[in-house]
Amino acid sequence: MQLTSSRVTMTVLLGLVLAVATACVEQVQLPDDCDAPTVVRSATLAGDHLSPETIDVCRGQQVTLEVVTRQDGVLHLHGYEQEAPATEMHAGDRLKFTFEASRAGQFVVEVHPPQGEELEVGIFTVHER
Repeated sequence: MQLTSSRVTMTVLLGLVLAVATACVEQVQLPDDCDAPTVVRSATLAGDHLSPETIDVCRGQQVTLEVVTRQDGVLHLHGYEQEAPATEMHAGDRLKFTFEASRAGQFVVEVHPPQGEELEVGIFTVHER
């Protein structure tokens, strides 16, 4: 009888732990235009960050990414090197990349300034639908 009571207690405790843990996990919000076949995202690069810092799209969308730069260097999107190749930029430039978001995940947007270390300036997130 005691073994059954212990199992019930453990099952209840495990259920409570899972309920609390699930409540603490941030729910992923898909972009409002996730069903659109094409999307345009705009950002500004100034200093060591992209504004907005996170760019969200959905897998399968045709993406046009426009970036206004406030500095010199090379802009690079990890994971999409073929679709959005590393591009030299100068302060005041407006860079434009058009490609299909074919791989889901989070991809670092990086800047290589003329002098100094490379900077991770933002995240390009491709959501599964």
